Amino acid sequence: MNKNSIEPLLFKEEFLDALPGLKLAVYGFGKTLSRYARPTSDMAPPTEAMNTLRSGRTGEQVTRKDGLHEALLAVLNEAASTPGQASRIVVFFSDGAPDAPVKSGDAAALANKLGITVYPVVFGHANLLRQLFALRQAFVADAAVIQQQNSKSKNAPNQTSKRLLKLQGYEVEVNDFIRLGDLTAGRTFDPPEFNMDVMARILAAILQATRTQYTVGFAVDGKPNPKKHKMEVRLANPQNGAVTGGKPSLSY
Repeated sequence: MNKNSIEPLLFKEEFLDALPGLKLAVYGFGKTLSRYARPTSDMAPPTEAMNTLRSGRTGEQVTRKDGLHEALLAVLNEAASTPGQASRIVVFFSDGAPDAPVKSGDAAALANKLGITVYPVVFGHANLLRQLFALRQAFVADAAVIQQQNSKSKNAPNQTSKRLLKLQGYEVEVNDFIRLGDLTAGRTFDPPEFNMDVMARILAAILQATRTQYTVGFAVDGKPNPKKHKMEVRLANPQNGAVTGGKPSLSY
């Protein structure tokens, strides 16, 4: 991802100016999760935070465990702990961290429990697909050569097949990260490239989705031993829109 795409002015124009009362927090993920700015309606702290991120400097450490999954869970819990009644969203920029993948089912379960919509933004995926295509072509070519030579080692692993298997595993993990959008009533963005124009379009789409979403709830009687129930929301007229986010499980 091009660090210049993290432009504070875009977030100000697309989010803070467009949604009065919105608070913006900034986190960064390396080996562990760091907090760069706490939720605020003042653009100065997020601006400083994004500039710090672009410079490669670290922030305040939040987690001690490595892994994108732990980082996402920590961000979700921090977002839920922010005081006040509000809709909460998490926009998560990542390559899917194939060396430390997200467990989308667990992350989605926590996000849905906390009432947080997740918008994964994937970068580098197009490059991964190009590498996979090239390796598959090379693997077919290598297999043809081995068959022609009638080699006794034709079933032995080679560097091409090892690399192909590794990247195929990465692709599975990236696709699992991509699922988070649908699983949390959000949307995943997987652009072939990143620049400021692409980032602006992504933020505008998230803003539009935020403005047009509804929160549905109902009151229940408190019980000493709550049980899990599956809930489904259906539109009286499907032509009026769409319901996303699957069928959440509620305890009451």
